[in-house]
Amino acid sequence: MRIKIVFLFSLIFLLAACSDKNLTFLEGDKKNISEFKGSWLLINYWAGWCKPCLEEIPELNVFNSRSDVQVLAFNYDQLDGEALKEQIGKFGIEYRSLNTDPAPLFQLGKPTGLPATIVINPKGQYVEWLYGAQNKVSLEEVLSK
Repeated sequence: MRIKIVFLFSLIFLLAACSDKNLTFLEGDKKNISEFKGSWLLINYWAGWCKPCLEEIPELNVFNSRSDVQVLAFNYDQLDGEALKEQIGKFGIEYRSLNTDPAPLFQLGKPTGLPATIVINPKGQYVEWLYGAQNKVSLEEVLSK
């Protein structure tokens, strides 16, 4: 009996781990990670109190306008709804914002500092965490790897 229970829980865990990797956006819609294949994906963790986070927003806006890159935001303080929309407008974020933490989809923990950006290559594979404010040079460098 005990073996059956362990097997059942193992099967449930395995099925959950194999489930779709969906990102949930501020507006409530979802998009599977696989839909981003073919483009670099930069998922940026930021907070309104983080000066370097705010300094990199214009650079991320520029990169988001490129055809080979998509930038997504995730508010480290996990603001949502109107509070998050207000900050997005206040700080001029032009790229889409996620409503749920994306790190678990890549089996990553929360970033250890801010700003932090998860880099996903065009094959949909995790490449690395970038820490600190990013700029054109640092972003171009990581995309050339």
